[in-house]
Amino acid sequence: MQPHLLITGASGLLGHALLQEARGPWRVFAMYRNHRPEATGALCLQADLTDEYQMIQVLDQAQPQVVIHAAAAAQTGFCRDHPRQSAQINVHASARLAALCAHRGIDLVFTSTDLVFDGRRAPYDETRAVRPLSVYAEQKGQAEN
Repeated sequence: MQPHLLITGASGLLGHALLQEARGPWRVFAMYRNHRPEATGALCLQADLTDEYQMIQVLDQAQPQVVIHAAAAAQTGFCRDHPRQSAQINVHASARLAALCAHRGIDLVFTSTDLVFDGRRAPYDETRAVRPLSVYAEQKGQAEN
């Protein structure tokens, strides 16, 4: 039986790139909210990441062994102008997805951003303290924890 892979944010920049590379032994499920991705060979699932019930349905349908969480409200202007709404996506929904995956024994790959660092002392790795300079970066830093 093929292992199942779920990619959230499959219509975004990173999610789409991951979707194009996710071949080989995987049966791929591409989750999106508004814009159905070009996903040859993948099953597309439309869901709202902020709706826990919809996320449970997606996990029930996909039965993934691995989730790559690439969904985010990544536009810095949107995050600045709508911090509560963007935090629902970038922080709270990410935490709920992590909890759902942990409860089901699903491996979760969380994608963050180099913007959690201030740009002063590159290169960075996961041991460096974050110094976000924008609301988006701050939210991604919170989601990492």
